[in-house]
This record gives sequence, C-alpha cells and structure tokens, in this order.
Amino acid sequence: MTTITGTVGAGCRVQRLILPEGGGRTWTVLGSDHRPVVPAEEYLEYLRAQQVSPNTVKSYARALALWWQFLELFGLVWDAVTLENFGAFLTWLRTGDEPGVVSIERRGARFAESTISARLGAVLSCYDYHVLNGVDVGRDLHRITHRGGGRYKPLLEHVARRKGRRQAVIRVRRPGRAAPPILTPEQIERICEACASWDPDTREWRGSVRNRLLWMLLAETGMFSGGQPRVAA
Repeated sequence: MTTITGTVGAGCRVQRLILPEGGGRTWTVLGSDHRPVVPAEEYLEYLRAQQVSPNTVKSYARALALWWQFLELFGLVWDAVTLENFGAFLTWLRTGDEPGVVSIERRGARFAESTISARLGAVLSCYDYHVLNGVDVGRDLHRITHRGGGRYKPLLEHVARRKGRRQAVIRVRRPGRAAPPILTPEQIERICEACASWDPDTREWRGSVRNRLLWMLLAETGMFSGGQPRVAA
C-alpha cells in the first residue's frame, strides 16, 4: 500500500492511502504515535462500506483528526467527554488557543462558521456510529423533541411529532444568508432577448422560447427560486 501524508497539525493528522486494488484512494487518521486512531478508523471504514465518496471520507477524516488533536492537546479521553468539552472544541476551532491560554488580541477565526459546523457534524456522526455499536459514549449529545422547527412542514409531520425527533444539543449558529440581488426590468429584457427573439422577416421565434417564457413568468409574478436573483416587476 502506497501512502502520501497530509498533515493537519501537531499530533494527529490525516493520512492519504492508495489502495492496492484498483489504485483507489482513501484517508485515515493517525495519532501522535503514527498509528491509526482506532475509533476514527472504524467509523471511516463504515463510510467506505457505505460507498461514500472519497472526498466525503477525506472531509470527515480532517474533522476527526482535528477532534483527536484537540483531545490530545487538552488531555481528554475520547469515550469520556462531556458537552462542555464539545463547547471547548468549538472555541478551540475558532481561536486555536492552547489549554490555560486566553488571548486578549482581537483576531479573525481560524475557520469559517460553515466549516466549523461541518467539522462538528462529522464528529457527532462518528459518536452516533459508536453509540449504535454499543459504546456507552455521547448519549447526551442528542435529545428527543416533539416540536417542529421552521415554516416548512413535511407530509408526515403529524407522525414525526408524535414519535419525536433526535436533535443535536450542541450546534453552530450560521449567519443568515444575504438577500439575493434584484434584477432591473432592463436586465430582464436583455435576458429574454438572449433566450429568444422575434424575427420579423420569417415571422418566427429564434432561440429558446421556453426559457424566455420562464423568465417572463418570473418577471410578471415576482417569483424566485432559492439563491437565484429576484426579478423586479
């Protein structure tokens, strides 16, 4: 097996592996002793068995390497952590401060909040896996809630509300998305003309009439989709 190392930092790190069968690639997590971190590798092997994409395995391996690096740095045991430790992990991801160090210098976070949320989600997913395998760890990381959140209600909302949902106790609040830009009538006209235009000589439409109709529908009704630009009436 050929290996290429990708370092996350001191202590634990991500190790890239080239598999002998077919030359496929995957990633694992090595500890400061240069051996695979067994709980992390067990979970990553589960992801591989589920045929998760190599890039996803790589992302989860990076998150777990950061988590075990945090455990080593703060002298914690992976199967004896508390909610307070997970909160300290989020702070450490943002600041990088070592134990007993509180910086008074104003500086930017090491990772974006979206990245921190993804790293936390990967670590919680690893603990969920070990709980399902009978390891008595991380059982307090979720709670059962019977209250639905958000404005969207799925078809079987009434069934889910009776049974309850598992909800992570510790979460990262993401900043709200900025409002999409608004297109002016002149911009809409140029888009429509680019989609399809009327040829007076042949008395036929040239281009995609379907796309022109879609944009005109958006312009006349004020509808928009997700992060797409709003259309000014």
